[in-house]
Amino acid sequence: ANIDSTFEYALKAYMLFRESKWKEMFLFYVDAIRSHLKVGPWYYDVHMDSGTVVWPLYNSLQSFWPGVEALAGDVSTTSETLRAFLGVFRLFGAVPEGFNVLAGGVQSGQRGYPLRPELAESVYYLFRATRDVSFKESAKDMVLALEMHTRSPCGYSGLDDVELRTPNDRMESFFLSETLKYLFLVFDDENVFNRRFFVFNTEAHPFPLHER
Repeated sequence: ANIDSTFEYALKAYMLFRESKWKEMFLFYVDAIRSHLKVGPWYYDVHMDSGTVVWPLYNSLQSFWPGVEALAGDVSTTSETLRAFLGVFRLFGAVPEGFNVLAGGVQSGQRGYPLRPELAESVYYLFRATRDVSFKESAKDMVLALEMHTRSPCGYSGLDDVELRTPNDRMESFFLSETLKYLFLVFDDENVFNRRFFVFNTEAHPFPLHER
């Protein structure tokens, strides 16, 4: 329903404003998501009324969720999910818009990769939370894949098909403002955003956190 930012902002509103209503809202969402959507390390689309699985898909926009859980302090459960998502990335060197978990392949009609930032975002948060070098290696693999599969003479191109690796001659603005920012921050420990307390909004704009 394109409401992923609602979940993210509930947590980040609590971090910024320290109002308990945002924390309660976020925890309510987490409980519902884990109760109704989680299947192993994956999260499926379900019917809103019955809870019946509608699509056994890993949608690329889901990739933000491990980062949010890590930001909330849960790294054990969410590490498993991120590793599953990274497994899809390694199959193609990019994340398709939809991957059918049960079929083990790209979902028809969702074969493209528009240079989305969500997987890089979660890799960044998990690496900062755990210092697990495997996540840093994953960030390196993502950078190399971008150079190998999406580099063009005047920038980087999204892909129409992650298996055929056909470029679509389009570079979304979020690639510069989010995808590259999160990947860069994985490797730059001395960056001000890693040395001080900030929270990034859903478009990766930083807001300073102040002690209260």
